[in-house]
Amino acid sequence: MEDGSPLLPIPPCSQELEHARKHVDQLARLVKKFELGLADNIEGKLPVDE
Repeated sequence: MEDGSPLLPIPPCSQELEHARKHVDQLARLVKKFELGLADNIEGKLPVDE
């Protein structure tokens, strides 16, 4: 709409979504570490923060 209001009511975000949004940078780093290889994680080693 022209005044910027939504066409339909927008429900509030879930607590899980808000939690994920607050930690998006940490989640992105974790995903990147998984992309680099799971072998270390399978052996029980945790990736070291950079």
